[in-house]
Amino acid sequence: MKKSYIWSVPTRVFHWLFVLFVLFAFLTDDEDRLLNYHVIVGYGILILLVFRGFWGLFGPKYSLFKDFSVSLQKAKDFIKNIFDDKQKYIGHNPLASFVLIAMLIVAFLTVISGILLFGIQEGKGILAFLNTPYFKEMKLFKEIHELLSNLFIALIVAHVSGVIVDRLLHKKDETLNSIM
Repeated sequence: MKKSYIWSVPTRVFHWLFVLFVLFAFLTDDEDRLLNYHVIVGYGILILLVFRGFWGLFGPKYSLFKDFSVSLQKAKDFIKNIFDDKQKYIGHNPLASFVLIAMLIVAFLTVISGILLFGIQEGKGILAFLNTPYFKEMKLFKEIHELLSNLFIALIVAHVSGVIVDRLLHKKDETLNSIM
């Protein structure tokens, strides 16, 4: 059986680098001695997100954001008919489209809040000039970064859960194999 790929090589490379970088960011988040690695990975994630933004506008069909099915009605119909064998989506289904767009937005906001936090609290990075007595005492940026990180974890759980459900309910489609 010949394997067919829905997503292009750059999309698949982005996906797996994103997985690795995000995993590394979460593994290095609580250790002060690993802060510099955490920051480097954060900047790496930002570069990946910039690439994905570009690729979502100018890449091939299934990588384009306009190919994502972001319609509340389509999402409701998808949920209502989730067990229907005739329901088939090439690329992202409506729920996956919402989750993936939310993941990209929340990941971007998490990185930006991390850059702000690093500049304000540590006086390092591209926003080091914000390290002033006024901002330094504020815990708001740390709380925002943690809130966004937790939201991102919830979206990752939703994404992985969706992958598992799709794998169980729509085995014959083999859409998920095309990201490997």
